[in-house]
Amino acid sequence: MFGKAQGTIEYLVILGVIILIGLVVVGLSTNFLEQTEQINTTNNVIDSSIGTTGISITENVLDLDGDGAVTITNTNTQPITLTKITVNGVDNNYSKFLLFGDSATFMLNNLTCTCSAGETSKTCNYTFYFTQNGVTTTRTQTLTANCSGNFGGGRSVINPSNTCTSFSYSSWRDCNSDSLQARTVTSSLPTNCINGTPNLSQSCGLGVPCVAFGAGTEGDPIKLCDCTDLIMMDANTDMQSKFFSLGRDMNCYDDTHAGGALWNSGLGFDPIGDNTNKFTGGLDGNSHMIYDMYINRTTNYIGLFGYTSDATITDIGLIDNDMSGGYYFGGLIGYKEGGTTTGNYTTGSVTGSQDYTAGLIGYMTTGTVSDNYVTGSVDASGYTGGLIGLVNNDGTVSDNYVSGDITGANYSVGGLIGHFVAGTVNGNYVSGSTTGSGTTGGIIGVLENGTVTDNYTIGSVDGTDYTAGIIGDMFNGSATYNYSIGDVTGTNYVGGLIGQMANGDASYNYTINAVTADTYAGGLIGLGYGGTMSNNYWDITLTGQSSCNSTGDDGCTSTDNDASAYYGASGIPFVELSWSNSTWTSRDANHPILAWQ
Repeated sequence: MFGKAQGTIEYLVILGVIILIGLVVVGLSTNFLEQTEQINTTNNVIDSSIGTTGISITENVLDLDGDGAVTITNTNTQPITLTKITVNGVDNNYSKFLLFGDSATFMLNNLTCTCSAGETSKTCNYTFYFTQNGVTTTRTQTLTANCSGNFGGGRSVINPSNTCTSFSYSSWRDCNSDSLQARTVTSSLPTNCINGTPNLSQSCGLGVPCVAFGAGTEGDPIKLCDCTDLIMMDANTDMQSKFFSLGRDMNCYDDTHAGGALWNSGLGFDPIGDNTNKFTGGLDGNSHMIYDMYINRTTNYIGLFGYTSDATITDIGLIDNDMSGGYYFGGLIGYKEGGTTTGNYTTGSVTGSQDYTAGLIGYMTTGTVSDNYVTGSVDASGYTGGLIGLVNNDGTVSDNYVSGDITGANYSVGGLIGHFVAGTVNGNYVSGSTTGSGTTGGIIGVLENGTVTDNYTIGSVDGTDYTAGIIGDMFNGSATYNYSIGDVTGTNYVGGLIGQMANGDASYNYTINAVTADTYAGGLIGLGYGGTMSNNYWDITLTGQSSCNSTGDDGCTSTDNDASAYYGASGIPFVELSWSNSTWTSRDANHPILAWQ
């Protein structure tokens, strides 16, 4: 009997302890729930269904002017991207990627739920939008913010990309035949805004109409007014030898897309000239632009012009054009045989499935290409260049630049020129990235012969074997007064200036770009086993290479992240080294730059 009573007492004691613990837990849980509504708690879990914990609010503040800030920590085991925070119906948009444990403070603007004078806190309804593995999730919770408008510690903040409400515009383009003129947005407010409703077109009066007329001579060219007029240049062999000019800007979207006069069953615009019937006349763009031209072909000789011979093409802007083609494919000219190409530019994408593809000219034999630029991307196979795919025989390429990203899936890929056989490359620069799967150079992929002088690159170069900031593989010729500051990454034979140098001369060049490779790497030349070198500089610290050439340092002088080494006591670039004073200037305090810049 006593044993049973004792057991009952022990049972009641244990039960009482369990109840007491339960009450404590309930009290703590209640306290936790209350804490989740406070301001500076680190336990404010917004979503516990994502991963194991979710995201938490660590700080939350508002001010009197409709602005606020909220600090979010990703306590989920998976990364998320926060895309929007809505406070009482007011949206603020973002695109912030957060790994597990990452925190970020998001600014909130134009809120209607704001603090009033004398308030210490304010309760608002918050909705958080975030994506994970491509799935968008929303979570809504009522939170109480601190009205001090201050949050602890100095930190960087993420500003919202809100809808644009104010716009600045370019000048109105020429009036088209449909009595409409267009313009583009140059800037918008508030800062970092997106979307909005800019006014991009308006009715206009043509005034003096643009009419296709003229004798077709150089002094009296035939004026072209609309996209459909362009095919006049290819009407017959007689027309292919005449001179033309653009009378105004023209938009080719409607004409070259489905249902348009130049749609051609999905092939789009039919390029002017081919290898049988070459365009031998001229086209002066008069600084006008051709917009939204579409070409979708797998045949050869593709561009606005398929094939030109001793033609003069000047001052044309090709804007936002979408082109694809086979061999000999350029945004402006597929195959250029002699002639002059000056003052032109392209901004649209060029996608080629074969060799000899570039932003401006696919293939060039002799002639001059000067004062042109390419800002669009180029993606092709071999002999791929930002400006020209291949220059054969004796060509002159001067004063051009490329800022678009260039990608070649094969050999001879260059930020400016894929493959250069002979001639002169002078005064050019590349600021976009250059990526190749074979021989790759920031200016030229492969240099067989010729003179390469006064060029520079600031874009990155990424290749495999024979990769460099200026020339991937140099068989012969000369490289003088060039410099490279864009990072270079490759496998073997990788240099800041030249990947491999078999012969020729490299003098008066310098490199301060990071060079990364497996074998045969040098601050200036990956592997130089022939030719001559003199008066070159490379920076040991910035290139990450202790040697100028994997075979030695002859013809080179090292610096160690010290700009004074270039200037000497005089302060004039390289003057004490007997370099050409007129070539360099000291306008950049960190390193000399070319005088023409």
